Amino acid sequence: MVDTGAAFTSLPEDLVRQIGVTPRNRQAVRLPTGEVVSYPFDWVLIEINGRQQPTPYLMLPSGGLSLLGAVTLESFAFGVDLSNKVLVSVTPPMA
Repeated sequence: MVDTGAAFTSLPEDLVRQIGVTPRNRQAVRLPTGEVVSYPFDWVLIEINGRQQPTPYLMLPSGGLSLLGAVTLESFAFGVDLSNKVLVSVTPPMA
């Protein structure tokens, strides 16, 4: 799933534990309700469309969805084609 309104990629705890990474930091984020909460936070190596690179992630409670956030999409130079529900390559601005 992709959430262009979320800054960070989020991964459920059960998946984070399954892939063998342990978040070492915490990050405060604002929920759609306006509430500010803190989640475990770190970097993880991910692969999208054959490209691998590290990206920041939040570890959310087990059983939830994995969501790609805006930071990950931008670092991979991807946009979202809403009509076809696919990721598309974009040319990011230099400045």
